[in-house]
Amino acid sequence: MAIVVSLVALAQQAADPPVRVLGRKRGTNVFRPPAAENPDDETFPGVLLLRLEGRLFFVNAERVAEKIRPLIAEYRPRYVVLDMSGLFDLGTPHSVRSSMRSGAIVPRACSWCWPI
Repeated sequence: MAIVVSLVALAQQAADPPVRVLGRKRGTNVFRPPAAENPDDETFPGVLLLRLEGRLFFVNAERVAEKIRPLIAEYRPRYVVLDMSGLFDLGTPHSVRSSMRSGAIVPRACSWCWPI
């Protein structure tokens, strides 16, 4: 039974990976999600910083894009920066990138966790 529960949990994590908006801890190179206890964290006008976590591949790329689109509508950025340091698996980058296109915004990736 525990194996079945574990497999269901893994499938859910793979299907719905987290997407987090980031701000920068003032005066540092630390980027973190906004929190009430960190009201001085900086954001940058026209830039939306997002951290993707878990796995990103053709099966869940559209779901991740569905999470990103409302953030783009809310923040109305000129640039979207994807911090991919939280990803431990990336499959078919072309299909992922094409799923994430939104209007005139083309996402760019940073903080790869493996050599390209």
